[in-house]
Amino acid sequence: MSNNFQAGAASVITTPPLGTIINGDFITHYAQKVHDPLHAKALVLKNDKTTLVLVIVDICIMGKELLDETKSIIEAKFGVSPKQVSISATHTHAAGAVEDVHMVPADLAYRKNLPALIVAAVEKALHRLRPARLALLCQ
Repeated sequence: MSNNFQAGAASVITTPPLGTIINGDFITHYAQKVHDPLHAKALVLKNDKTTLVLVIVDICIMGKELLDETKSIIEAKFGVSPKQVSISATHTHAAGAVEDVHMVPADLAYRKNLPALIVAAVEKALHRLRPARLALLCQ
């Protein structure tokens, strides 16, 4: 009996442009250099009945409004229910500010672009779906 289990993964660069407001230090400062690129990394798991989308974003914090907006785009574009999408943050204090937090305002231009970058990672992961198997490790 086969359940046609598939998995796909992808990463999209989310590094904000220089000059973007950075949060996390309790003072407003701006991106002046890129030490390491930031990403949205998506994993899609799918079988005959269910599609699950897991995304981790290199960002300090994302509020419910931003997450709900992003999940709504994913649902409209790919038909995956928001209940089957999990988006989380690595909680880096060296990423663009998409929420007013730690006494620093959000960078609205970066905030506006982030959902599309997350959706792009999900789209790439969906296109990379391949047959997969789950393995159980017993000790």
